[in-house]
Amino acid sequence: MSYILSQIKVATLAALFLIFTLNAGAQTSLNSSSTSTDATMPSKNSVSERWSYQCKDKHCFISQVLIARNNEKAGVVGAINIALSAQKQPILTLRFSSTAKKEFGLGIKIDEGKPVRVSIQQCDTKVCETNIVVDEIMLAELKKGKRFMVAFMNAEKEQTTLPFSLNGFTQAYEKLLTHGN
Repeated sequence: MSYILSQIKVATLAALFLIFTLNAGAQTSLNSSSTSTDATMPSKNSVSERWSYQCKDKHCFISQVLIARNNEKAGVVGAINIALSAQKQPILTLRFSSTAKKEFGLGIKIDEGKPVRVSIQQCDTKVCETNIVVDEIMLAELKKGKRFMVAFMNAEKEQTTLPFSLNGFTQAYEKLLTHGN
């Protein structure tokens, strides 16, 4: 069995995650201070579709941030980062609301694939976070997919779903492999 599947349990509460609904207020935001560059030129900051590539202190990663807008107000509701470990293994980090109920964990799903449950590793007063080692199967699904859904239960036991776009993921990931770390 692949590494990622050995690290996570198939959802015992799969019914909670079988029907993912888009959070109508959540939108993907491009990092407006970044500029597009072609893949042959490494850049400290650039955007590939909805994914940004960044290097800070020789630590390179790709990321996407979701911003919810309500009239004139906006705020970050979730973020996904992928970096390479020292062994060149991709590590996916999810950051989301501190209102998530840790005991319920997260449901993740790529397109119409089977939902999988992962644990929430840590929360503080501002954010919750979890890290997932990406195996070859998950990487292939991310590359061919269109949407990566993350769902969690909040303090009111209501499901919150974060829809991350996978448009441009493959190009951003290839840039990370070529120029990262």
